[in-house]
Amino acid sequence: MFNPSSKQIVVGIFVALLLLTMPAYAVKNFKASNYRGANQIWFEAEDFDERDPATDQYYTVVDEAGAFGQAINRDNGPGMIRWTFDISKAGGTGGTWYFWGRVINPGNQSDFLLVEGDPDDAEIPTGPPWPGGDGTPPFVTSDDRVFEENTGPPWAWGLSNHEEGHTKELQNGENTMYIFDRSGNNTVFWDVFMWTDDPDYVPTDADYENATVPTLGGASNPSPSGGATDVPRDVVLSWTPGEYAPAVNGHTLYFGENFNEVNDGIGAIIQSAASYAPPQRLDFETTYYWRVDEVNAPPDSTVHEGKVWSFTTEPVSYPIANVTATASSSAPNQGPENAVNGSGLSDDLHSRETGTMWLSGPGGPQPTWIQFEFDKVYVLHEMWVWNSNTDLETSIGFGARDVSIEYSVDGIDYMTLGTTHEFSRAPGEPDYAHNTTFDLGGLIAKYVRFTVNSNWGGWLPQYGLSEVRFLNIPLSASEPSPDSGATDVDVDVTLGWRAGRQAATHDVYVSTDEQAVIDGTAPVTVVTEASHGPLSLDLGSTYYWRVDEVNDAETPTTWQGDIWSFLTQEFLVVDDFESYNDIEAGQEGSNLIYLTWVDGFDNPSTNGSTIGYTQAFQPTMESGIVHGGKQSVPLLYDNSVASVSEVTVNTADLAIGRDWTKGGAKTLGLWFHGAAGNTGQLYVKVSGVKVPYDGDAANLAAAAWQPWNIDLTALGVNLQSVTTLTIGIEGNGTGGSLYFDDIRLYAYARQFVTPLAPDPAGLIAQYELEGNANDSAGTAHGTPTGGLFVAGKFGQAISLGGNDYVDCGNPGELDFGTGSWSISAWITIPASTTNNMNIFSNGGDSAGGIRYMLGVSETDDHKACLTVDDNVTKVQSTSSITVDDGQWYHIVGIRDGGSLRIYVNGFQDGDDVGLPDGYDLSGTSQANAYIGAGWNYETSAVEKVFVGVIDEVRVYNYALSSAEVRSLSGATLPFDEPF
Repeated sequence: MFNPSSKQIVVGIFVALLLLTMPAYAVKNFKASNYRGANQIWFEAEDFDERDPATDQYYTVVDEAGAFGQAINRDNGPGMIRWTFDISKAGGTGGTWYFWGRVINPGNQSDFLLVEGDPDDAEIPTGPPWPGGDGTPPFVTSDDRVFEENTGPPWAWGLSNHEEGHTKELQNGENTMYIFDRSGNNTVFWDVFMWTDDPDYVPTDADYENATVPTLGGASNPSPSGGATDVPRDVVLSWTPGEYAPAVNGHTLYFGENFNEVNDGIGAIIQSAASYAPPQRLDFETTYYWRVDEVNAPPDSTVHEGKVWSFTTEPVSYPIANVTATASSSAPNQGPENAVNGSGLSDDLHSRETGTMWLSGPGGPQPTWIQFEFDKVYVLHEMWVWNSNTDLETSIGFGARDVSIEYSVDGIDYMTLGTTHEFSRAPGEPDYAHNTTFDLGGLIAKYVRFTVNSNWGGWLPQYGLSEVRFLNIPLSASEPSPDSGATDVDVDVTLGWRAGRQAATHDVYVSTDEQAVIDGTAPVTVVTEASHGPLSLDLGSTYYWRVDEVNDAETPTTWQGDIWSFLTQEFLVVDDFESYNDIEAGQEGSNLIYLTWVDGFDNPSTNGSTIGYTQAFQPTMESGIVHGGKQSVPLLYDNSVASVSEVTVNTADLAIGRDWTKGGAKTLGLWFHGAAGNTGQLYVKVSGVKVPYDGDAANLAAAAWQPWNIDLTALGVNLQSVTTLTIGIEGNGTGGSLYFDDIRLYAYARQFVTPLAPDPAGLIAQYELEGNANDSAGTAHGTPTGGLFVAGKFGQAISLGGNDYVDCGNPGELDFGTGSWSISAWITIPASTTNNMNIFSNGGDSAGGIRYMLGVSETDDHKACLTVDDNVTKVQSTSSITVDDGQWYHIVGIRDGGSLRIYVNGFQDGDDVGLPDGYDLSGTSQANAYIGAGWNYETSAVEKVFVGVIDEVRVYNYALSSAEVRSLSGATLPFDEPF
């Protein structure tokens, strides 16, 4: 019998009240389709979850001519509107998806699309009030804009000029999308939205009309997907069964080459499994139709008729893609590469443009030849020839006629194919289809050479071809899974591939030694199926693998495969706290954190811990202070009665389980975030063995995410059977709150480093601001305009009041181009200060300006921000920490090659932000450098002036290490380098 604790009762009441006040997240009414063999999900704009304002002030549901149902009239702003949809119901899985909308949009550029969980999207605003109310964009860049082009009336399918606005990373299952509007345009209408995992699919009205509404009882997620092509002939059909189908005889399958017979339900095949293997191999390049009717269990026995799906099997042979052509001679601009590069071809029809063909040179050596080299040895099935097809072909006749064909596997020894072959004459007209086909009968070659003995004109010794295509029978392994070059691959991955056509067995070589795989000296496993695994691999390692296809009854017996590679996952998750929710215990989907991590809520006299919030109308988990994902866990501790506060989890209740040796793991890593006033000694127990936190005790009071890495090999516990994990804080009278996130296992060794003073040779500017603005490094003395010298973090500092700044001149040393650099400063600002203030800047702001700036962010509330702009792409790294409480903060902004990062009080705040390749800030010398301001390139005026106090400004001509940043912040004790 379920016996709830007092915490479950208290929190359950609060959660019930909270759920009553929260807007409902609805799974959308939708349609699904599988056009082009991909997945699409469609839903109408008026079927939203929530809008703010909640009235119809900004997002009016209207009857608009030509709409499917009703439409949304997006008017005024700023506001937010939200939809939730489930891609799995449309047969899709997580990954890259593409967004379209059926809209009327004459000239609006004020809508921004964000998707929860997309790592490339800005943080979802938590308003109201919504960003953009002051007329500025709500996000740092315009990349997330949608519906920018002039569209209609009438209705049309639109997307975005920006790839990021059109392309999003969706999660498995439910996804939530938001559109934010920052200004008004009462002629904008939204009708239907569509997501697809096909980057080339363009929606149409007819496609939406023909899409279907899936039912709970119907079959879904067909494999192969609807419309799939190049399907292996030994395919096994599978599907997701209907919700009510019984385990025995619950599926009626119709399968065949005749659409009408399948559609009419002729030839039923009763299945218990949600899969079907045809009794014999299917025919080549044939379209098959299939349908699955799901039958409810008796006595209901309702039949849910399925839709007709189709797929087309693989062809007999495939074009060889990597072909290099050389020739005895060539006419200008008519080289042999034209005969293999597809130039002049459209839908396999050739043009008459001479620059798309090969022609031998006038007076070239005789006999004339052209040779084709493949990237490896192939079994050749056919050869297609498009002869020379210029508009003079019928009169001059350069096209090859009598041709000798030779082939070779090594480029040294050649065999002749038959006798002389005649190539058909081209018509000299546009849209010319190949008219010469040779059956190569499975000959084995890497080289094919034509020697041209005559042409169709017969009077000029020049010879030409438009295109030559070779088709091979696929005997090598292909289509590796995971894809070659894949990253974050599970250490227990099962390798898969598409088998070569004649393979009886498969020799699989896997190793971290690429050369050993190339040489065939790596460990080899012989398998009979086109899969190998599950494997037991090391974390964070690059593996190379190849599959040789073997059939002792064929000649040759073995076809060596290509070399593929993948990178395994960097870590194993112990707990990332993403799965916990506030669904009441006993209800479907419930996963309450305090039922997994046991705290002291019910026994405060012996354990002063509480995991998760317990306040009314407050979710249990923390969604604002987060290291990774969407939430972290707060741990509140009070050691005024008990001397210890700890929470413990049974590892059997976590996905990681008890074996912590997988992947060669040897380090336990966790992230914690402190809060001002925290005291006590942090510790962890692994299977009861206690490990005290050995970093700076002051870190518990630091409002920043910090790693703590623990060497598991030194604990003396059985890592193959870890039973419990405990996190605690001890010390009589201590208390506070900590946040924890991303507990992981790594194969890396701990790096416990000591703060290190920066290299003085790299210091190119230092403003100590001790009663003046002189540069101690001697590069560029500053000239104050206003401001007062007051008590600072060290000695004196400069106080700026909104019209004051320091002009540091225009030294060339501050123009870093593509190089790395660092800016460091101490600041304190009052809470009433506005945003968009510069601490230090160089270069001109606004259009045409090239600049970099360390300051207080433009749009977020008083957060530290590093901005660079090459007048093409503006990039920013912004802290999560606000710096407007009147305390001293140490801020460091760094460009490190191709990325930006920002530190607050010695800790990196947020992930690195990437820069475009070759990002060049040459030209920042177009304007002066300033402390506490910046130059507006357009208005020729100083702007973004600082309000507060600035001290100890430094500029380095290299990227400081985390140890150097920690030293500048005043830290002296060792700390954990993050992995």
